[in-house]
Amino acid sequence: MKQYISDWMGLLLPEELSLPVQTDLPQADVAARVLRQVARTRVYRTTRQKALRRAVCIAALLCALVATVAASAIFGWDQRLLEFLGITPPWQEKLTDAGQQVERSVTRDGVTVEVKQVVGDENTAYVLCQVTFLEEMPQKPPYLQFADRGIEFSVTGPAVTQQVELLTDEDPEDNVYAYLFCLQSDESMRGHKMVLTLGDLGYFNPEMLKTEYMGQIGRDDFIIWKEGPWEIAWNMDYQNEKKSLAVDEVCAIGQGRALVKQLQISNLSMEVTLVSDRYPDMAPQLSEEEVYSAPITVAMRDGTVLEQYRGLEVGQYQNVRRLQYQCRFERPVEFADIEYVRVGDLEIPLGE
Repeated sequence: MKQYISDWMGLLLPEELSLPVQTDLPQADVAARVLRQVARTRVYRTTRQKALRRAVCIAALLCALVATVAASAIFGWDQRLLEFLGITPPWQEKLTDAGQQVERSVTRDGVTVEVKQVVGDENTAYVLCQVTFLEEMPQKPPYLQFADRGIEFSVTGPAVTQQVELLTDEDPEDNVYAYLFCLQSDESMRGHKMVLTLGDLGYFNPEMLKTEYMGQIGRDDFIIWKEGPWEIAWNMDYQNEKKSLAVDEVCAIGQGRALVKQLQISNLSMEVTLVSDRYPDMAPQLSEEEVYSAPITVAMRDGTVLEQYRGLEVGQYQNVRRLQYQCRFERPVEFADIEYVRVGDLEIPLGE
């Protein structure tokens, strides 16, 4: 027979029902408070079976309470992530399962690189990376940076692409700044081991960053300050799920046609999968220009339309068998608030 906490509550004495619940206390403090309260309760005559059930009940509630406290401490939003992703207070609770507290770091030659947090779904992830210097820097960001060719994410499974953002420096006088890496993959990243490798740390001559010289900058103009690499590994353990909708309808994109196979949508991103090998009469295949035209829009029920560079960032994966558009929402989106998704000339209603 199933047992529920509500069943156990009926076995507790009145004093035990008033146990203090303070989820901001450390686990050890919570356990101590509960045990002290139990120790102070009056002794009642009871049968051995009922006494045993009460003991089990108290132990179960204690475990549940401590587990709740532990869960509340697992992920606490970093303000830098909140600001970049536009996470408002109502969304903080909704997206808790999308977050992962990593707190892994490595120090090399006076430079500490720390992966603080990850927020993501199956195909999109934001990695907050903090860099701390133990000595004075030769240049303040944005000039000081890791060499582009030295930044690499590797996953035990799917391949990933990356985009890096240097976040606003909260205190220009300190020796700390932060990157936000946006990772995308055409396969699920959840449950896989992630390895971040950062190469040499240095800067370009500020004179070369002037407008008239920008076109002349090359890799040889990068001045190395600290040699890498810095490497950090962790498991992608966040739980955010996506809703999958089968479509199986043909759309026209420019002069080409393709079969829209499915949509996958979370609060953070959307994938649109098109295939063209199932139907030989769907030639011509999409040209490179048609593929990169990113004909994807999302119509919201309030009249807002999300499109490339206006609420939606669109990338793509392509091979001979399929084309997948990877779309990141600039701000979290509620599935129920989407009226339809348009792919080329095909309008896909999402229903109520």
